[in-house]
Amino acid sequence: MITIVVSLRGRVITTRSFAQERIRIGRSPDNEVRIDNAALSRQHAVIERSGRVYTLIDTSQRNGVYVNGERVARRNLNHGDTIALGKFVLSVDLAHRVVAAPATGRRLCDLGRTLEVAAPAAPRRAAAEVAVGYLRLPDGQPPHVLDRDACIVGSGAGSHLRPPGLLVPRRLALIVRGHGGFSVLNASRPGAVLLDGLPVRGRAWLREGDRLTLAGMLTRFHLGLPAPTLPTPVTA
Repeated sequence: MITIVVSLRGRVITTRSFAQERIRIGRSPDNEVRIDNAALSRQHAVIERSGRVYTLIDTSQRNGVYVNGERVARRNLNHGDTIALGKFVLSVDLAHRVVAAPATGRRLCDLGRTLEVAAPAAPRRAAAEVAVGYLRLPDGQPPHVLDRDACIVGSGAGSHLRPPGLLVPRRLALIVRGHGGFSVLNASRPGAVLLDGLPVRGRAWLREGDRLTLAGMLTRFHLGLPAPTLPTPVTA
């Protein structure tokens, strides 16, 4: 079973679980996940299941599908992956903790668009909230809050966090937020990303207090929001 959490601009719109082998996503009313938005194709993407493996396929032809910030044509999905379709973000939950409620068409009042998700036959449970975390940076820099579904780390213009140095790759790593927590994906050379001193090869989950080294910049991962900085008291 796969659970899909649909959000727009950081706000969770709906959470649904599916047990079937094919899930269609797009503007057309016959899609299992319907997002009535002009930026999406009538059938924008398909998720197919083979055994325990879920595969995302781009069927949009020109509009594009992005997984963890990278445009893909076909990609096997992992727990915590984020799929971007236009301005909408679909988070993948394979932990089977969240189960669907009956489907309803929901109108987004501020956008005049409708999002509909087909209802599976399953009992209802409370949906988990999206987590918030932050990285404690060195040299007294303000903490970097991880309030996005995918934080791009690197020297490129679209990066959200830029480690210092002239040799930092344009795309160094991705820090991904899902309902299973936070994970880091090494998008660069081996040894460029270290977790508690060990090289990250592919993907690794982050835990409270982990030391994450990004192109030589040592950070520390924490859940929640950083404590506010208090002014230094002045004494006579």
